[in-house]
Amino acid sequence: MIRTSLIVAAFAGLLGFGAVQAQDAPAAPASTAAAASTAPAVTPATGPIRPLQQCLNPSQITRWQALGARTAAVIAGASYFEIRFGDDCDNDRSRPAAWQMATGNSNVLCGDSGESAITASGNICPIVGMRRLDAGSYATLLAAKGG
Repeated sequence: MIRTSLIVAAFAGLLGFGAVQAQDAPAAPASTAAAASTAPAVTPATGPIRPLQQCLNPSQITRWQALGARTAAVIAGASYFEIRFGDDCDNDRSRPAAWQMATGNSNVLCGDSGESAITASGNICPIVGMRRLDAGSYATLLAAKGG
């Protein structure tokens, strides 16, 4: 009987059964903990907006609210938007006089590379991000930025 258990133990050791079980048991919790600690942070979408039907049509803007030198809150029809600019644009707080659309986005702004606002004084303000908002998020943005 002792011989049989020694043979079984030796055979299990040669096949690595004991080692595999010992390694498998702690490996699952360790990898789960590692995955939880390295999970990427969730960030809000800032553009480009898709589909194109969801983008901002500048001809429909009914309210333009500058929120500092690089952010604007916009209402266009029944839609709300936040637009972020790459430059201060000499703090021109009025609605831009003209727009430069990205290639392929006829008549709409989506936050694509190459889109810009052109102020009445001729400054070109590159758009670096934009997002659609709901009415509550729009009101929160205005309150947070002093609009």
